[in-house]
Amino acid sequence: MRIPTTLRATTTFTHIFQTKAPGTGTSPMVVMSLRRHGTTPKIELKAGSVLVGAIDLVPVQNRWIDVDLEMRIADSGRLRWRIHDEGRQLIDVTRDGVDTWLFDRVRPKWGIYRSLGDTSGSLRDCHLNIRNLRAYKWA
Repeated sequence: MRIPTTLRATTTFTHIFQTKAPGTGTSPMVVMSLRRHGTTPKIELKAGSVLVGAIDLVPVQNRWIDVDLEMRIADSGRLRWRIHDEGRQLIDVTRDGVDTWLFDRVRPKWGIYRSLGDTSGSLRDCHLNIRNLRAYKWA
């Protein structure tokens, strides 16, 4: 994945990945977001209100990074999130016992989903680059 500097973290939400239940009006279960914490932009992974992990965003912007996300979908599920930059591990965190399941199925979504209510001045026309996307179902 490559996050250009034009794609900025916001004080509300800027999701670049989420899992949702099918249908309109459903809230995300798991989100990878670009969020400002004070003046520090971060890339973070959350399951509901549970912060799984976060790293500073600026050092990884305008670079191709490898992002791995493993999920065990369950009411008491598991998330493992890893980010590597040219072979250097930036984060490798696992969180057990998180709720990753609602309703009857889970729909993953990659892209830019952001709140237009952000008042920080961070919203700009932008893009997100993703290549070599793979998904696997383990039984």
